[in-house]
Amino acid sequence: MTLDLTSPDLVGYCDRFHYRPGEVVEVHAHGNGPVRVDLVTLHGADERVAVSLPLEREVPTVQPQTVPLSPQTSYPGSFAFVEDIGDLSQSAELTVEMWIFPTLPGNGRRQSLLSLWAAEKSGLDLGLAPDGQLELRTGQDKATLCRTEKPILAKHWMHVRAVLSVTQGKASIEFSTKLPLPDAIAKDGCSGELSSLPLQGPGTVLAIAASGVYQTANGRKYGADTFNGKIDAVRILAAQNGDVSPQVVVSWDFSLQMDTATVVDVSGADHHGVLVNAPTRAMTGPNWTGDEVDFRHVPQQYGAIHFHDDDLEEAGWDVAARLRLPSDLPSGVYAVRLDGDGVGDRIPIFVLPCPNGPKAPVAFLASTFTYQAYANILMEGRDYEEEGISGIEAVPAARDIQSKAFPFLAGSSLYDKHSDGSGRCYSSYKRPIFNFRADHKNPTMGGPRNFGADLYLTSWLTHIGQQFDVLTDHALDGDAEILTGYKVLLTGSHPEYWSGRMLSALERFIEAGGKVMYLGGNGFHWVTSQDPCRPHMIECRRGYAGTRPWGNEPGETHLSSTGEYGGNWRHRGRSANKLVGVGTASQGWDERAPGYTKTGAGKSAEFGWIFAGVEENDFGNFGFSMGGAAGDEIDRYDVSLGSPVHGVVVATSQPHSQFYKILVEDVEMIINGLDGPTDKRVRSDIVLLEWRSSGAVFSVGSINWAASLAWNNFENSVERVTRNVLHGFLK
Repeated sequence: MTLDLTSPDLVGYCDRFHYRPGEVVEVHAHGNGPVRVDLVTLHGADERVAVSLPLEREVPTVQPQTVPLSPQTSYPGSFAFVEDIGDLSQSAELTVEMWIFPTLPGNGRRQSLLSLWAAEKSGLDLGLAPDGQLELRTGQDKATLCRTEKPILAKHWMHVRAVLSVTQGKASIEFSTKLPLPDAIAKDGCSGELSSLPLQGPGTVLAIAASGVYQTANGRKYGADTFNGKIDAVRILAAQNGDVSPQVVVSWDFSLQMDTATVVDVSGADHHGVLVNAPTRAMTGPNWTGDEVDFRHVPQQYGAIHFHDDDLEEAGWDVAARLRLPSDLPSGVYAVRLDGDGVGDRIPIFVLPCPNGPKAPVAFLASTFTYQAYANILMEGRDYEEEGISGIEAVPAARDIQSKAFPFLAGSSLYDKHSDGSGRCYSSYKRPIFNFRADHKNPTMGGPRNFGADLYLTSWLTHIGQQFDVLTDHALDGDAEILTGYKVLLTGSHPEYWSGRMLSALERFIEAGGKVMYLGGNGFHWVTSQDPCRPHMIECRRGYAGTRPWGNEPGETHLSSTGEYGGNWRHRGRSANKLVGVGTASQGWDERAPGYTKTGAGKSAEFGWIFAGVEENDFGNFGFSMGGAAGDEIDRYDVSLGSPVHGVVVATSQPHSQFYKILVEDVEMIINGLDGPTDKRVRSDIVLLEWRSSGAVFSVGSINWAASLAWNNFENSVERVTRNVLHGFLK
């Protein structure tokens, strides 16, 4: 029976990207009815590579199981909550104060700023009405106590103060907006009648940026009417009859513990809160002066949290099955296989070698940071043809169409923007990732990219009989010594997202005599962190310089998870050129990518071992991706950008089309002639770089290299060059 692997009726994810032999894989899945769960090895992503067939093979040492599934859902929208801030029902007067920076007011739905609930029918909600006015509501029926006449301004800081006074018999809202000079302050407000405080009994639940806190059957918290925008300096004051002045009940300082999911109460009452769905932290507040852009130096100016109605830290689906991996399971690329009634799914996982066992001479490093950065990228609105960098019409693949059945997951990559237009800087792997599948086809190229393209490399290693272990970015980031003992390390086709710890580990590996084969393009580019407190999340902030899908607002480029400055590594003085000899030069997509031409050095006897068996000067004019080995995103050798002077360029790409443009980072001003036919910097270089030790790097500088390697069942000149270098490095 042929299964529909892209049906939304059966979808899953695992609790991690990688595991060690003997560990348990937790499988979260959405479906309806019994499903068979087992484990398979993945041997490729392209049926045109016949020597890799079958592409998946059952692991007989893992016992299959049949489990029941039920439909699952998720609840996006970030907020903070406190389970119990005490009994406020006897207060004669209650005051709520905060600074807000609304980014999407008047969007047609209600957005809550703060809510208090003491019983099912007893509560208070301060927020924005669907048309953008501030309003106070009360009770289960959410009756309006008062509402301002005019909508509030978007993307301006305003101080909001709501007072519920039983003594005076009224409820009121006052707010003042910080405006550019000469109108520095704009004030407004409203009031309404109040006969009693709408809170009954003890156990008051408080939510920030949500109108209430709810819980699923498996214990997941979610909120309603979540807010788009920043909130800072929230506090609540209460006064009893006879009090001279109100007492502070709770006061949160969001500038504390910014690398966690905790909001700290500094009132002394210890009403600390919990953040749900990872809103963005380390954001400029209303008191930010612009004199300092590092939140670690002036944390008090970074006390804002940016909430979004489409934040989602993890899907929160039930655990459907648990698979224990055999203690002797070989390291490799696997998939948890789900087969139901006519539908199925294949969830990739990576198995690392046993920590104390023997190591293979070769390690393949899976680019899991990159897979996570591109997770569920939304292609709508990305017309690369109109932008002049593509001559190919993008056609959404089956997996991209499948993702639309789960709108809370679509557009949640580091390339997309939130509903309010701000860039997404966090990405989580605790959710289904539809383009992290062996059968995903890139909409522009119509073939594998990222994970699928990396399977060309691992299936090639298997095809030539080369023993190898599989590692991941996440494992390397967490264990600096994981590379110790390997002779050769192969990268994936697109190792774009790297942390500083990973770069340092790779440098030490080469300095110790290790050999690196960088078999991709656009590598080691973006500053990326794996959240120390929540390792299922990575963070990348683009900055506001260079080629990028979106830019941060001023002062918000430092990563909240680690405090380090974001952007790309070139701007941090750690360019890929320095490390592997080449760095990102251009990107483009057309019907025909070029191949390479040997340089004078490449034709010399000294480097003849690289091209043994490749007699022609031009090679690589073929491949499964745009018909050429030098395409997609490409890198060049450039001493001015840090490429070591002793690096040897053995081949360079033939001229590229007008769809390949020079990077913004490479020019001071946009002028004519910055594309493939006219700018010689638009090229891909193949480089051999020997270090002072016996360490060495071979870099191909092209994402397309892997797709050409697999051409004609691995019988071609690109494969010959790659195999020559691998065998030479192993010697």
